[in-house]
Amino acid sequence: MGQVKVEITVQNLLDKSKVETTMAIVDTGATFLCLPRDMVERLNLEFAREIEVRTTNGKAKRRIYKGVELTIKDRSATVDVVELDNSLPPLVGYIPLEAMDWVVYPDKLDIFANPEHNNEYMIDLL
Repeated sequence: MGQVKVEITVQNLLDKSKVETTMAIVDTGATFLCLPRDMVERLNLEFAREIEVRTTNGKAKRRIYKGVELTIKDRSATVDVVELDNSLPPLVGYIPLEAMDWVVYPDKLDIFANPEHNNEYMIDLL
């Protein structure tokens, strides 16, 4: 099986002239939207805090940047960004996917509207 990749558009909420469109890996093992440092810099995102994270290589410190508008297909959500090393690709974690009500179908290498919601954009508040 291959990787699920989607086109994403990321817009800085504080400076709407800063917008990037790129391909990203859908990674349900990741929590947040994760972007390489150079993309964070081009978007001129505002630093929020530093946190400790668990990675496949052990614990590490990562920077969190304040909200962006993330758009995938016809849906958008406001999310924070975790900074990655430039050697890593953009990742879309499970929180942005759930916020936009997307379901991952690895066998089809794509994401689709949640069938439990009749393919309508819906958020569970239960």
